[in-house]
Amino acid sequence: MENNTRLVQLQNMVNKTVGVIKPEYGVNRKWTKKGQTIPLPYDVVEQLLWDEGFRNMIDRGILYINDLQDKIDLGLEPYGAEEPENIIVLSDKQIENLLKDVPYSVFKTEIKKYTLDQINRIINYALENEIVDVNKCSYLKELTGTDIMKSIATKRDLEREEKNRKVREDEDAKRRV
Repeated sequence: MENNTRLVQLQNMVNKTVGVIKPEYGVNRKWTKKGQTIPLPYDVVEQLLWDEGFRNMIDRGILYINDLQDKIDLGLEPYGAEEPENIIVLSDKQIENLLKDVPYSVFKTEIKKYTLDQINRIINYALENEIVDVNKCSYLKELTGTDIMKSIATKRDLEREEKNRKVREDEDAKRRV
């Protein structure tokens, strides 16, 4: 017997473990790393979209459906869409380009297209990679209250203090010998 079940590929888009545990739909799946893709039957995903928690994970870009036709069929994108319009997930490369290469005027226009979760992901990327553009950081602070430049300065201060502490400990250990 041939199994022709249509599968929807769901990809984890965050640096965290993501789980969907819905015994009523026979689903107990965990995505343990960013980029991991797990297939689920189309009809199960169709039902899961009625669950507020699962729907939020899709809408917020935590779990992503790569196939545009699946998104159209599931009602997540408009019929006839050529590219995603409603759920836009940024890759690390796109975020880096937005923070480093895109002119400030274009940056402001682009940022308005994204949800608060997506903007926070951009901020986290800037923090992790210590990307500082004064105008862009100021605008993001205006939108979210997160001060990227201050956070990076604090992070560097803490790293410097930790390094100095280790040096002092090593010197103390040498003196005791």
